Amino acid sequence: MSERDQIADFAARLHQPDPDFAPTRPFFAAAERGELVIPRCAACSAWVWYPQALCPSCASRRIAWTKVSGRGQIFTWVRVHRSFLPGLASRVPYVTALIELEEDAALRIPAILVCERGAEPAIGAPVEVIFERVSESPPITVPRFRLRAEASSQPGAARR
Repeated sequence: MSERDQIADFAARLHQPDPDFAPTRPFFAAAERGELVIPRCAACSAWVWYPQALCPSCASRRIAWTKVSGRGQIFTWVRVHRSFLPGLASRVPYVTALIELEEDAALRIPAILVCERGAEPAIGAPVEVIFERVSESPPITVPRFRLRAEASSQPGAARR
């Protein structure tokens, strides 16, 4: 491998998530198993996204990682034409989206939307989680989303 290739490889790995970072370790462990989990307060049942030690609703420390359906809808999206993250440069153009999970309209997670090149996602279109291995060493699997089958037969989904 040339020095240039080694530098490019190193730069691409700089922006990989750290699956051993304690606050998000359960998230990446679940993704490795093909499950999407979100922290939820055991005291008041509020979703705690982005993961943190205290519930923003009641200040409880009783946070439990909870499996969710992985289904939702596109809240908003943007097509990226110039990646600022070296690890995603080969995907350009790609779509990032804020996904509103069906468990709670206020529960929105950012993700890459896997879709046909040039496809125009619609706000409100139904989506489902899929998982992508982005690194073998260390093993890192991340959630992505794709349009659900019923969305591909509709020109666009209405926002609820």
